[in-house]
Amino acid sequence: MHIDTVIPRGLLDEFIAIGQPMRTEGTPNRFDHLLPMTMLQHVLATHELRYPRFRLVRGGIAADSRWYTNQEVIGSSSYDWLVPHRINQLLEEGYLLALNHVHAFAPELRDLVASLEATRPGQANANLYLAKRPGQGLSAHYDTDDLFVMQVRGRKSWKLTLQPQEEVATLLHPGNEEMIPSSWSHEFVLNPGDFLYVPQGWWHTCETMNDGGSFHIACGMTVPRVSEYLYQVLARIVGKHPTQALDHRFRPMMDRATFDRLLHEAGEAACSADSMLAFHNGRLPMQQQPVPDDFRL
Repeated sequence: MHIDTVIPRGLLDEFIAIGQPMRTEGTPNRFDHLLPMTMLQHVLATHELRYPRFRLVRGGIAADSRWYTNQEVIGSSSYDWLVPHRINQLLEEGYLLALNHVHAFAPELRDLVASLEATRPGQANANLYLAKRPGQGLSAHYDTDDLFVMQVRGRKSWKLTLQPQEEVATLLHPGNEEMIPSSWSHEFVLNPGDFLYVPQGWWHTCETMNDGGSFHIACGMTVPRVSEYLYQVLARIVGKHPTQALDHRFRPMMDRATFDRLLHEAGEAACSADSMLAFHNGRLPMQQQPVPDDFRL
């Protein structure tokens, strides 16, 4: 699937240029093929998926992974396998299932992510969110990615607002509850087939609206910050000189002449670099086990 079939490129460019959350309506079932439920069942049953890549969350609090995993020791290694009936029980109790980098398992999502990367600068990934009961899963937060949300099943309400915040140097979500907005400037209800664009930095919270549950996929587009990129370039240059090092504040622990030489090399490397470094790793090989016959969501 190509991003142009989800939303016309001209319209998407317009949304991004405006810098505001935008929703478009779509026909039901148009996203069903992105990740069929049978494929999701297979993934959960046959892969060792650990926190934080796999989470069950309710009201912003993640369930203890021991509630839904069994540990198996194979040789000198131990593996935490997901237990289907325990996952189902937590879903029935109102937990949200969140699985990051799900495009690693689904060809249609891989194509969608690749098309995003081909049309926009940066690196893309796809995460899924599944709930069986009404309520809130993740707590209010903002992302440093642009989000492209596709509602597959069910209905979900979104509240968003742009609140000034201090620039962060990492790709982590803020956890300070004092920063959570007290009011919201935009509200949307997503139905099956709908698309929502959420610009980076916009606070948002969402809730499943009905007993039929909700299933949506969010593609995130990360554009690495210049500061991160230059630090990585400088770190690679310094790595060529084993006697030199950088501390956590990026101050060079070396003499001025050496520092000037390394900065010159870093500048040349930055100008001639073919691509920026990847900041997300979602394609690691994982252990597998057979699919249980009774595995159902």
